Amino acid sequence: MAFWNEEIETMPREKLEEMQLRLLRAKVQEMYEVSSFFRGRMDEAGVKPEDITSFEAFRKVPFMRKSDLRDNYPDKLFVRPYDELVRVHVSSGTTGKPTVVGYTRKDLENWTESLARGMTSFGMSNKDMFQNFHGYGLFTGGLGVHYGAEKVGATVLPIGTGNTERQIQLMQDLPVTVWAGTPSYMFHIADVCDQKGVDIRKDTKVRLAIAGGEPWSESMRQKLQKRTGVRVHNCYGASEFYGPMFLECSEQCGLHVWADLCYMEILDENGEPCEDGERGEIVVTMLQKEAFPLIRYKIGDISALDWSPCKCGRTHPRLMRITGRTDDMLVVRGVNVFPSQIESVIGEMPFLSPFYHITLNNANYMDSMVVEVELDEEHLTEDMVELSRMTRLTADRMKSVLNIKADVRLVLPGTLPRFEGKASHVTDNRSYERSVPLHPALGYLQMVAVHAACRVDAVLLQIALEEYLHREEVLCELAAVLGQTGDFASVAVPFLSLEDAVLLQLLQLLGHGVAGGYGLVDLPTGLVPEEVEEHHHVDNMLLPE
Repeated sequence: MAFWNEEIETMPREKLEEMQLRLLRAKVQEMYEVSSFFRGRMDEAGVKPEDITSFEAFRKVPFMRKSDLRDNYPDKLFVRPYDELVRVHVSSGTTGKPTVVGYTRKDLENWTESLARGMTSFGMSNKDMFQNFHGYGLFTGGLGVHYGAEKVGATVLPIGTGNTERQIQLMQDLPVTVWAGTPSYMFHIADVCDQKGVDIRKDTKVRLAIAGGEPWSESMRQKLQKRTGVRVHNCYGASEFYGPMFLECSEQCGLHVWADLCYMEILDENGEPCEDGERGEIVVTMLQKEAFPLIRYKIGDISALDWSPCKCGRTHPRLMRITGRTDDMLVVRGVNVFPSQIESVIGEMPFLSPFYHITLNNANYMDSMVVEVELDEEHLTEDMVELSRMTRLTADRMKSVLNIKADVRLVLPGTLPRFEGKASHVTDNRSYERSVPLHPALGYLQMVAVHAACRVDAVLLQIALEEYLHREEVLCELAAVLGQTGDFASVAVPFLSLEDAVLLQLLQLLGHGVAGGYGLVDLPTGLVPEEVEEHHHVDNMLLPE
């Protein structure tokens, strides 16, 4: 087994903990001297740097929270001037204000060092070509793994997100051996490969992958590996740390958290340390971070830490899979989404009421988000053009704020449930243990039904299609063609052989589901045909109770 830094990676636990405590004490002392924010928090808690003589004493140091980042936007938590910084990344925030993270040159070196250790631990080397599906830009995912791969000597193909057919073409034409991206996009790659008759095992050299940026389960990993023949390794990190930072080794039994770079606590609901292997909230202290240090930062993720020796020979603790969050942040296709962001967009629209609901689905392992919003009573209209305009305006604004597309559905006043006390705004139907492929007939009939029942324009048609088919690039082109030609009839050709009565029932059923969701028409549903009944799991909105 190869090591990137064998001396550090195999250091005995006792020496690692000695190093951690020394680095903790130095970081607390430094922050007390240079950060007015941190010094104020310490003074309020009655804690001085010289009090930190043990890990137990360190627990007296107050927590940092996400709200501290928001309250000190954009750079009040920086402790180095801009002339010492070499990069700034920006990630999503809770109220439209992003999280701004600065990096010194040493910060970037430590970040890439962490990834180089992890990549080496599962078998990457200078003999590999690394195809990076992550987006480049202000988010940390793309550039983080890019520079980690370069550090181990791999050849990087910086293609970024999207353009799936080109991704597949390049992985066939070039000796690509490693992928990096979200697991849902890797499933999408596999779907398109199947459609194009490309066998990943035979037609490419891809053998390894790094997957992260969104929740996924062990069973999802097994299905992805079985389907593609690619050995997939989990990844964890956050912009507040550096970015994606910790990876699984070849044993695939937890992410190695490098103890010389990060002191990680797992705390129960009372703030007490969890036993080894017991699940609780992750609290992070970055031991060598210079520009934007974190001390006892409550990231909000739930997991467990395992210090038992790993078969790979590395001695650093392993972080188990994330199983949930303590706050209301949603992760959709690798993007952090907060209900408060959606509320702020709704508040900008004079034609919307404050009542809304978010539904998350992941048909075929691809996340989708539906946002239902009630119209304000004063703006009720049967004018389809006006309804389309309001829907498009809201959807465009949400995409701008969230950095991800939402399927916006305007519904009649009084449609959504009312709650006493704190409202429940989110229904998460996503399952990472199992998923059933979308039945293509439902997708086509959905499109026909939307037009027949609602006479919607190409924009709403595209939204409906994307909800059920999840093929954005193809659908954009299709919606544009339909919008220009109005040739909706041609998409029904595959179903003309069905008996008229069955087709009518299908159209009525599906039309009721979509049109009723928009609150525009009320069609009789008819009986559920046997042809559809077995596929009722595709979307519970399509079938009445």
